[in-house]
Amino acid sequence: MRSSLIGGLLANIVHNANRKQSRVRVFELGKVFMRDARARDGDLAVAGVSQPQYLAGAAWGPALEEQWGAATRQVDFYDVKRDVEALLGAQAADLTCVTESHPALHPGRSARLYLAGKPVGWLGEIHPRWAQQCDLAQPPVVFELDAAAISHSPMPAPAELSRQPIVIRDLAVWAGLDVRYQDLLNTLTQTIQSNATLGIVKDIKLFDVWRDKAAQAAEKSMAFRFWLQGREATLDDAAVEQCMARLLQALVEAHGVRQRA
Repeated sequence: MRSSLIGGLLANIVHNANRKQSRVRVFELGKVFMRDARARDGDLAVAGVSQPQYLAGAAWGPALEEQWGAATRQVDFYDVKRDVEALLGAQAADLTCVTESHPALHPGRSARLYLAGKPVGWLGEIHPRWAQQCDLAQPPVVFELDAAAISHSPMPAPAELSRQPIVIRDLAVWAGLDVRYQDLLNTLTQTIQSNATLGIVKDIKLFDVWRDKAAQAAEKSMAFRFWLQGREATLDDAAVEQCMARLLQALVEAHGVRQRA
């Protein structure tokens, strides 16, 4: 009995690749079977075996269909991550990716998925060993989610939109190689939530990660972009600079980063 849907999706991709298909997108919704001492006998259940329903998908080949407007590139982790976020809808705001090991996935290009702090699945490239055994030059990217864990989405709450202009600021910091983006983002989010004056921060995105390999430095640069907006009045420079200084201070205190000039 299968314990994952990934193997079936991979077999489907191989079947299509052997028939000269160069771009494949597949998904499956179905049950898997796992040993679980807590499981009890029932009409459709067997003692000692849990039968959760999983939703899995896989993408292989070019990210986009052949066209003149964009160069050809292979589908990657972030393409499929966007698909998962689209699937989750409003819940995507609570989605986090944490580096963990899965035997079927590439150890450096995969992550465990958490929704509101609870593990709900996996996302990543197929392990190179599997790709080689299947004679696939480009590893497929897959995701697998616990269907029950993502099936309860809160209703969106309407909110009044501000008519004030948006201010954009960038902040680049040097951080240790072991410092994760998610850790920095969590610190920024918690700092904003704990200080009402920082509520002008509406969104944060990581847009650059860089490391000077020639210098053999044990640190990397991460650059964040902030969108700030007032509700009642246009933000002045003093308010913006004070906000950015407070956020930088929080990162320095929590993670020992330093600002990149």
